[in-house]
Amino acid sequence: MVVPEPLRWLLTLALAAGTTFHLGRALRPRLAHEHRIAESLHAVMGLAMVTMLWPFGRTVPASAWLVVFAGSTGWFAAQASRAGKRWVVPVYFASAAAAMVWMSSTMPATPATAMDMPGMEHTPTSPAAWAAAAIGGYLVAAGLCWLLSGLRLGALRTTSPDTAHCGTWHWPALCHGIMGVSMGLAMLTMI
Repeated sequence: MVVPEPLRWLLTLALAAGTTFHLGRALRPRLAHEHRIAESLHAVMGLAMVTMLWPFGRTVPASAWLVVFAGSTGWFAAQASRAGKRWVVPVYFASAAAAMVWMSSTMPATPATAMDMPGMEHTPTSPAAWAAAAIGGYLVAAGLCWLLSGLRLGALRTTSPDTAHCGTWHWPALCHGIMGVSMGLAMLTMI
């Protein structure tokens, strides 16, 4: 993954903020067990993405990433199967974790010594490049939907200037949006 230095720092800050948010939510007292697991998995995914952006991340074996993300995919897929009519959100989380499985499986096994990850880039016409483009585009689009949902623009239009403040924002949706767009942009750097 060849990530330009300014983008690497921007993605690192965005993902670190998302990771911190989810970690804080996971540590809340009296949180339901399944919600604690979900928040912890989000925090692990954010931490993993930050790690993968930097050369030191290559010291983590791909098999470790695969175990973590395959487990996350399975957890969210199981949540989706029990969600009834509210299946869209856990399916998105399962698909984002599955994207991480794919990203982890395409990473080379040798540690990188430069600021990029050799082997992560694909020729523009390879099937891996097309897959990276499709997955990255999906994650960016889904992340933007989360961001728009989190901004609650409709609520801002219907409030008076005196009551329109940041309390109308939906922080979990904003966080998921930032993480989704960041993951998608990181995936698009693989092309």
